Parts: sequence; C-alpha cells; structure tokens
Amino acid sequence: LNLINEMFYNIDFSNKDKIKTILKELISKLKLSYLKDLKEVVCRRARAYINDKYAYLEKTKGIEFYNWLKNINLENDLENLVKNLENIQKSIYNKNRLYLGFCGKKTNFENYLKVIKNFNFFEEQKPSFFEINSNIDKNEAIINSVDVNYNTLVSDFKKFGFKYNGEIFLIKAILDTEYLWQKIRTEGGAYGSIFSIAKDGVLCLNSYSDPNIKKTYEKFYNIANYIKNIDIDEEMLHMYKIGAINSFDRIIKDNEINEISLSRYFSGTTNQDILNQRNEILYAKLDDIKKYYDIFEKGLKNSYICTGGSLKAIKKCENIFNKLNKIN
Repeated sequence: LNLINEMFYNIDFSNKDKIKTILKELISKLKLSYLKDLKEVVCRRARAYINDKYAYLEKTKGIEFYNWLKNINLENDLENLVKNLENIQKSIYNKNRLYLGFCGKKTNFENYLKVIKNFNFFEEQKPSFFEINSNIDKNEAIINSVDVNYNTLVSDFKKFGFKYNGEIFLIKAILDTEYLWQKIRTEGGAYGSIFSIAKDGVLCLNSYSDPNIKKTYEKFYNIANYIKNIDIDEEMLHMYKIGAINSFDRIIKDNEINEISLSRYFSGTTNQDILNQRNEILYAKLDDIKKYYDIFEKGLKNSYICTGGSLKAIKKCENIFNKLNKIN
C-alpha cells in the first residue's frame, strides 16, 4: 500500500527524456497488443459507436488513443502534456472522489485502515470533466495482417424498451448453444461467437477467428426470427435454466470480490436484485423468451458493425462498411 501511495502521489514528471521514451514504448506496445488481440479492439470500438462509457475507453486505450499518441509532437507538445498529466494525477488520486475496497481478514482490515490514514491524497475540490465528443465513423472495417476475421455487431436495446432482468441470462444460454454455435461455428467455420447484453442495454454480438464476414452478419440479423420461432421442449428449457443459474453460483475468487462489490455498489445492484434475477430465470416460460422478438427485431435493424480482418476478405464485401481503416 505504501508503494502504491508513493507511485501515485510522488510521480516525477520533470524528466522529459524519460517521458519521451515511455511514450515511444507505449505506442509500440499498443500496436503489438492490437495485432495480438484484434477481437478486443473491434468489440471496444464498436461499442464506442453507441455508448459514452465505451467511447471513453476507446479514447483512453483504443485506436483513438493510439492515433492521438502518434500525433503528439514530442518537442512542441511535451510541456502541455506534462501539465495535463499533473492535473489528471490530482484529479484521480483525490480524497474527495476516491473509492477504496478491501477483501481479507478482519485483523488485516484494521492494519489496512491504519495505513490508509497515513496516505497522502490530493484534496483539490475542482470537479473533473472528460469531454468525449466521439466522432468515430460507424460501420468500419479495420484492415490487419491476419488470415481470419473478427466481426462485431452492436445495438442500444434500451431505445426499444429493453429492461435488464434474469431472462436475458436464459436467452444467452439458448442463443450461445442452440443458434450461434450451430450457425457461426459449425456451419460458418468460426472458432467461436459470443452474445451479451449489458445492464445499460448495449447488445454485443461477435465472432472470432471467422473465415466469413457478410454471411456472419446475415446470421446475426436473423436472431430475431429465431427467437420468434424458437421451439424447445420443457426438458431442454430446464437444462438451459441450470446453465444460466451457474453464472450466479460459480466459485468467486478472492481477487474478484472487490471488483464485484464495487461494481454492484456503483450500479446500485442489491442482493434482492440478484435474487429476483435468479427467480426470473427459474420461472421463465418459453413465451417469456419469445416476447423479446420485437426488441431484437427493432434493435438489430438499428445496429452497427465493426470488423477486423484481412484486406482480401474485407474487399469482397466492402459495400457493407462506411469506412476502411488501418492500424499503421
């Protein structure tokens, strides 16, 4: 803890040559990480089209951030950069807006409190603002030197009446196993596909290590019809309920407890909310799943796409994209 305090409170920004070196290393590491994990790059960027949270993440760790770093003039912009870094330091490591979490034995917690009381925090009262103003071109293809493709479709389902509850866990279990596995992996030849809807209503569908692009999106768009005509018996529905409940009952590692606790604190999620979601899964009927057809139908019609892949594959269907991009 004392080391953390030293790192955050006593950062030395005076060594300009060191800052230049760090910037160059950061640019190189970011480019390498994008090449290694194109799926994450594409998913984050697609979500940034429709959600301020992900637009922020895109501007602080995504392609937008990478391009911004590359455009920094290390001779003319350095003084202003250092001033901004100092302001960020005072804003983040500030006792007026800092949240701390602890997971451990009660005796260790008492020692934790003693150490925290001796921490040096900034106390600036001025609120901090981060202006997003995202002007990312939607429906992009990101050209990369890979032989397979990473496809992502996003939509803001809240615009179409979506309310987050336990039934969505059951829909995920069914789609992941019944539809996406069959259509995207077995028939399409992709390594895998993932469906998710966050509490803020952001739907994300993605395929990875996928030989296809346009065919995959066509199958994504058809999910609404699948939900409308879904036909599984009670025994299968019960099995999917068990799978959905497992996401609640999985073993939580010690290092995850803080993250989960803070996430629930900021989202306002209570133990009763978790219990309600479990019950919504357990008592869901097939008709409860089918009623999501309208939301999926409208949401998928008003969605955006982002693909990372080879130039050859993208060129075959470039008409579905508004812009072709490349990480240089």
